[in-house]
Amino acid sequence: MRIFGPRVGNELCEVKHVLDLCRIHESVSEELLQLEAKRQELNSEIAKLNLKIEACKKSIENAKQDLLQLKNVISQTEHCYKELMAQSQPKLSLPIRLPEKDDAGLPPPKATRGCQLHNCFDYSRCPLTSGFPVHVYDSDQFVFGSYLDPLVKQAFQATARANVYVTENADIACLYVVLVGEMQEPVMLRPAELEKH
Repeated sequence: MRIFGPRVGNELCEVKHVLDLCRIHESVSEELLQLEAKRQELNSEIAKLNLKIEACKKSIENAKQDLLQLKNVISQTEHCYKELMAQSQPKLSLPIRLPEKDDAGLPPPKATRGCQLHNCFDYSRCPLTSGFPVHVYDSDQFVFGSYLDPLVKQAFQATARANVYVTENADIACLYVVLVGEMQEPVMLRPAELEKH
């Protein structure tokens, strides 16, 4: 009755106030409705994201299981491969080096022309473990050494000294080398003379 009843003088003012309150109430109601709609949309999006998260977690677990299975398959395959390789490859070992001085080796051939690689080369002195040692004779020890070209002889000796296969111990050598070519003067070298040394 105080607001809507007849009042003297202030009737118009009170009606405007009521209208303003009604408009405020309507606008607040609309905003609340909009906020509620947004809240429902956000809730639905959150629910969808939660479902996606759960699906991702499941896919990660499945991927981990697949990875473990693949690792097991790889390890089993490697093991089978090693077994097959061990079965298919023959067991090889390095040959034992024969005694050095006690072994007389192959007898020298009677004729020089009959000397071939299979009957003049003692393979027992050159097993895989020997490192293929080579003994180089000093050409100055022989008669023909003084006739060799000094430059050739010097270059040959420098090369022999720098070679890792050259050894000074003739008892363990696998191959024996002597420089006989490139003479300054023509000298007749007979095989029999070389065989004496």
